[in-house]
Amino acid sequence: MKDHLSKTWSIWVQFKTFFRNLKFSLTSIASTLKVLLILNIFFLESSAIAYIPPTKMILQKVTENSGAGPYAIEQLVEFYQGLDTSILVRENWIIENDHSLRLTVTGEKNLKNTFKLNYIYTGSQRWTMEGGNKISVPIPRELIQRFFHFKSTEALASYLLKEQILPSNYLNRKSLPPKSSEISFQPESWIRLARLGGVVNWTIGTPSSEGEILPGIWIEQDQFNIRKIRLASLAEMTAEGFKEFSKGLFYPEKQTIKWNTSSASIRLVSVKSLQAKSFQGIQPSSIESSNHIEGLVRNSAQIAVSEFYSRFR
Repeated sequence: MKDHLSKTWSIWVQFKTFFRNLKFSLTSIASTLKVLLILNIFFLESSAIAYIPPTKMILQKVTENSGAGPYAIEQLVEFYQGLDTSILVRENWIIENDHSLRLTVTGEKNLKNTFKLNYIYTGSQRWTMEGGNKISVPIPRELIQRFFHFKSTEALASYLLKEQILPSNYLNRKSLPPKSSEISFQPESWIRLARLGGVVNWTIGTPSSEGEILPGIWIEQDQFNIRKIRLASLAEMTAEGFKEFSKGLFYPEKQTIKWNTSSASIRLVSVKSLQAKSFQGIQPSSIESSNHIEGLVRNSAQIAVSEFYSRFR
């Protein structure tokens, strides 16, 4: 009887040991798999973060967001001079591309019927009418609206070169190595990743330092929308709330432009795609009325409005 009990107890101990080891093994396997999964995610993220695409590819993606064909864009612009908020105007744009645009500005609220501007942008000239005469001046270098309408990678790159965002050697061609196996992509020193507005951006330009603010452009990593640009003059534009409209145009619901001690807040009202067959080309001959700005006289935001439309429009 004792032998039988002893044998039974021995078998029971062996079963307990087996299941204890099995449980330990399963736990170890699960822990190992968990560690491997974490390491795999880490290395995947590290390799993704380490990869910086060429500037040309980033700029090409940006131009693909400018849509196809002409658009009509309406937006409200509110001006700030110091702490005063006293000017509101309505902008109506007809835009074909970065060098073919038409702008009509009309006053709102206290500027109703006392403020109007008409501009035609074609080629390298901005046309308007003053005193019944059509006059032209070079398109303002800081025409910020064009950033959402570049159709050509080369045109966008040329503008960034002028604004000292891209280095002067950007267009220099590199000589190829004698063997194809030796060809490798070297990340460009002027591109880096940076977070802005809660999203990761490709940032192009020499990094600013504590004692020197430098121009640059911030392009959303996934969607390739321009979220911020700082021009050579250090004027800045930030954009948020991008939406996709007809024919592939991505456009922000809100823009903020800051320069010196002034700023302008731009709120989108509507975007409409125009049929190419019904679209009338943008020509200086279509300007029919002169500008009048008498509503700005003795207004506290007069300087901000005047600077805005002479520099950024």
